[in-house]
Amino acid sequence: MLLQPHFAASLPAETLEHLARREIVVVADDAPEPNTWLQWIDAPAVLVRPDRYVLGTARSVQELNSLAAAV
Repeated sequence: MLLQPHFAASLPAETLEHLARREIVVVADDAPEPNTWLQWIDAPAVLVRPDRYVLGTARSVQELNSLAAAV
């Protein structure tokens, strides 16, 4: 899962634990390229499948939890 750093910092511990239980790797990188892309698609979080397809985007913690539940 690719997250904007500010969004990753705002996640509750239970959400991070939920992601870890589902073996979802969280990447919160402040490099310009991924952050520009996340801003362009207007989503602070994107879940990318192992085959590199985007499973979905999240704009809130609730959307992120729903997205993680789909894994």
